[in-house]
Amino acid sequence: MGKKEERVIEKMEEKLDFEGSEERTYYEKLDYEQLLMRQMDKVRSAGSVEMRGGYKDLKQDGRGNITEVYHPNTREVYVNSVQALHLLLLPKADKKYLEAYRKLKKEQEKKQQEYIEGVKDWKKKHTSHHHEIARTYAEKINIEQMMLINRIGLLGSENMREAE
Repeated sequence: MGKKEERVIEKMEEKLDFEGSEERTYYEKLDYEQLLMRQMDKVRSAGSVEMRGGYKDLKQDGRGNITEVYHPNTREVYVNSVQALHLLLLPKADKKYLEAYRKLKKEQEKKQQEYIEGVKDWKKKHTSHHHEIARTYAEKINIEQMMLINRIGLLGSENMREAE
């Protein structure tokens, strides 16, 4: 291997070494608490909007062009943001949180199965009621998440003031 190839490999290794690299992106510089606070804010934002199903809309621009715009199901957005927070909390989760999470997920699955079995027309099985069940349990899970964060002191009082 020549000197040129060695230099290229050396440069690549420097870029992969995030500890000493000045080329780190903004998100690579965030620590765990900052990521946690951002995700908590996303959950709060997603939970504070009107819960409605997704739909498509037509929008006309200034030139008269018509484009289709999709508005997401806000229940799914909320449930997914709670699930993302759950994944962030897993490394720090205690037994109490994990037990509560498992219990709530089992209850949710049971409710959804009861709903599906109760609906005779297959086409009606995937209605907003199914999403509403998921949203309701996501709220309960989020309460458990906040209790975990408080219980193990993940966010100090200084960080909690910044989040407000």
